[in-house]
Amino acid sequence: MGNLKRKFQKIYSDEKRFLFTVYSLALLIRLFFIMYNYSVYMPDGGEQERIAYNLLAGKGFSLTAYWTTATGGPTAAVPPFYPYFLALMFKLFPAGGHLVVQFVQAIASSLICISGYFIAKSIFNREIARLSALLMCFSIFLVKAPLMISRTVFFILLLSLALLSTLKLAQEAGFWQWMGYGLLVGATALNSQEIFIFLPFALGWVVYHNPAGWKVKLQGLCLTLTVMLLLISPWLVRNYIVFQRFVPLVSSFGINLWEGNNPNASGSNYLYPRGRWELDNSLKLRMTPLMNEVERSQVMRQAALEFIRQHPRRFVYLRAKSFFYFWFSHYNLEELQGYPRNIVTLVATLIMNLLAFVGMVLCYRRFSGAMLLVLLFVGFSFVYTLTHAHVIYRYRLPLDPYLLMFAAVSLEAAYVKLSPYVIRAPRR
Repeated sequence: MGNLKRKFQKIYSDEKRFLFTVYSLALLIRLFFIMYNYSVYMPDGGEQERIAYNLLAGKGFSLTAYWTTATGGPTAAVPPFYPYFLALMFKLFPAGGHLVVQFVQAIASSLICISGYFIAKSIFNREIARLSALLMCFSIFLVKAPLMISRTVFFILLLSLALLSTLKLAQEAGFWQWMGYGLLVGATALNSQEIFIFLPFALGWVVYHNPAGWKVKLQGLCLTLTVMLLLISPWLVRNYIVFQRFVPLVSSFGINLWEGNNPNASGSNYLYPRGRWELDNSLKLRMTPLMNEVERSQVMRQAALEFIRQHPRRFVYLRAKSFFYFWFSHYNLEELQGYPRNIVTLVATLIMNLLAFVGMVLCYRRFSGAMLLVLLFVGFSFVYTLTHAHVIYRYRLPLDPYLLMFAAVSLEAAYVKLSPYVIRAPRR
């Protein structure tokens, strides 16, 4: 027993051995879940799969069964990286493409433990970083994430790298650092447009904390934004050629806004009367079969804005309910009945949120870098609470590594407080 304890302490004290052990353990756990085919239904993945199959069939980047498009056709419903990634995997591995995708995502999900460790080490300290990495290793939400055929895992990893780069850039930045930051942000945007929720806070953080002069920082910002725009410009040009108007990466803003703000919206994934999404008759009359998805999205955006202007109190109520679902439940309350697994997941979410909140309180005036994580929470809360009604846990999943960091702060504080009473001196 003593020999085992010494080996554990040796691994725990050596950073490289610890990170290798955590990564290996995280990968084994995720591969175990994959091999037992623990599937999670994600409708967003369905869209991306259909685009991938259309690419393989020579139909281009298109959707043939998108619910906002009567006849189908070219699409900008999602950024291009993940559908092209799926198409490549399905082309190379026609018999087991989905399984290969899950394996690749398991590797990416395990790497989140490593990037999360260095973020926590930079913001907090090494002990909290180790505990954070262990929590990410065993987190049921991060363990399940590679099972989804969805861009979420790649976004979580790329977001963590962007956050780590932001912290480094705030300390010291040269030409190559600014350029690399632009490449990273641009690459992330081609996978998930949600990076633009974080980007204003990140650039503001760098400008405020970087010790260089204002002229140098302004030049760096211009370089970063230029490189980012150059990287995403081919996709923007493609969208303009296809839809004859400027489309900022994706065309779904109006659709999402309407889903959360319409006469039948409930603030959750259901409409009143209970049921899945369907266009009401008044909205159908505004659309013609010849409209493409961008034009339909604009019609839905206008309908949503009209609803908000006419029903401001209802709008506030719906957004408050969406805020609750975003933070406190990965499921609609309607879905909890009869599903014990969902209830367990809800309890796990509440425990994580409680520990994270306590950790935020403990971090007040103690770790200045923690404010960057809080700003990330604020940005995601605002955007998703305003526009989305779906209660799908992948929307909140990119924030889980940072919630686990704050939870680690709480656990570390509890250990320091209770250890004198629990750990007694050995008898002589």
